Amino acid sequence: MGLKTYWKVTENQGYLDDLKGSQLKEFFDCMAPTVVNVENKKGGSGSGVIIDEGRHIITCARVLEGDLEPTIITASQKRGTKAFVSKYDRESDFCVLKYQKNEDVDYAEVYLGDDTVKNIGQEVYIISMSATLPHVFTAAKITGYGTYGTLGFDFGNKSQPMFMVSDISIVSGCSGAPVFDARGRVLGIVTHEHLGYRVVRKFVGNDVV
Repeated sequence: MGLKTYWKVTENQGYLDDLKGSQLKEFFDCMAPTVVNVENKKGGSGSGVIIDEGRHIITCARVLEGDLEPTIITASQKRGTKAFVSKYDRESDFCVLKYQKNEDVDYAEVYLGDDTVKNIGQEVYIISMSATLPHVFTAAKITGYGTYGTLGFDFGNKSQPMFMVSDISIVSGCSGAPVFDARGRVLGIVTHEHLGYRVVRKFVGNDVV
């Protein structure tokens, strides 16, 4: 059984103010172990986040570059562990991996958000892990919301997932990185770059596992 990562807030606190000062380091130290590097057989890589008691990882579909058995690298592992595709949505750049963990791991809580709630201006926190950089921690603001149809993607009769637009800094390995709120919940993952902004794939309903 994995180790649940708890940030220092309670369920009834609701929406929190932005993290400040020493809270930022405490938040990073708490949440960084849940973030992994996802490497494909072509040598490309991106980030992902461990969820569901360590059984699954969420990342971008394009990080895999067609590799159905990517390698997962954690901060504490010297060797990678294979993962297997469980869900794959190329249009919204979203993938769930079945994680064959070989040790107890920390994992994060996924927040399945309400599409009617649009917290424009809310600060969010991104932790990425690339093949060449250790964990990189950045903060950003939610600057807008939309559906993938507005970006030119054709979902046919399927419902279109929501996305958030954010001014996230573009760093190596950022694709697939989790976007946390101040409570340490995963709101979405960093996907496409669009018009100088990053699109964050939002989670709703039975989206993840």
